[in-house]
Amino acid sequence: MPRPTKRGLPALLFVTVCLLFAPAAGRAEDPSQLKQQGYVNDFAGFIGENESGRIGDVCRKLDEETSDRILVVTVSSTGALTPGQLGERLRNSWIGVSDVRERTLLIVVNGEGRIGFGIGSSLESILTHEKLDAALAGSRTVGGNDYGQKLLFLVQRIAEDIKTASNQSGASSAPAQAQPPASPPPASSAPSWTEGPNRRPYILFCVFLVLSYLHTAFRVLRRPMPLSRKILGLVTPLPVLYVFFNPVLLGQLNQWMHRWFNQIFMATIGIALLTLLFNILRGRGIGGRR
Repeated sequence: MPRPTKRGLPALLFVTVCLLFAPAAGRAEDPSQLKQQGYVNDFAGFIGENESGRIGDVCRKLDEETSDRILVVTVSSTGALTPGQLGERLRNSWIGVSDVRERTLLIVVNGEGRIGFGIGSSLESILTHEKLDAALAGSRTVGGNDYGQKLLFLVQRIAEDIKTASNQSGASSAPAQAQPPASPPPASSAPSWTEGPNRRPYILFCVFLVLSYLHTAFRVLRRPMPLSRKILGLVTPLPVLYVFFNPVLLGQLNQWMHRWFNQIFMATIGIALLTLLFNILRGRGIGGRR
């Protein structure tokens, strides 16, 4: 009687990680499917409840005092669009009244910490490159890897700039000399809170997947079995590989790992990869079987 199959550490880790992260892999956010939820639109779940409420209060107070609006949007990925391009599309699709639309600023943040602005024409002369750069520089110094605290600082700083400009405009008795509006930051250059996505754990995990698949394929091809079963054994893992090579997952993993378990994730996948290589060198299977 054949003995029961025993699964080893790599197989268990592989299944666990698949269950944890497979639902998170998806397509980039479609602007037409995003519906405004208020001042704070945390589609990616980056902002804590406390920070979300405080950001909403700042935006609401600014709207009441100056009729200027700030909307915050977080998405896991903007796909082929830059955050600034997504902000412009959302500003035009969410706000139908032209006067309100041109007095609205959208701040978009994706999972890689990249930031973009959709700026209405009435705010372009107020929110110059210098002021936005100063606000972004200040936000990088607070909150560590907490995007909620960084966004709160950024919104507070921008709201203060808008209020100051509004008060100065109202207090000035002489007509100010007309100045050309400052253009928003180029859409191709999205500033970031990070030096770039932490790709090391993602790449390490992808190497683990590829080696697992190649080792399994080698074993399937060596075994005497019908050709149809061999093809099935080679094709079945491909959807899993596609899910984890989806670029959207890179931004999501980067945000989660920064917040919770970057070092633990790297150590776990590193141990699994070393165990897999050890089993391959000893002629064992992925689960540690001969």
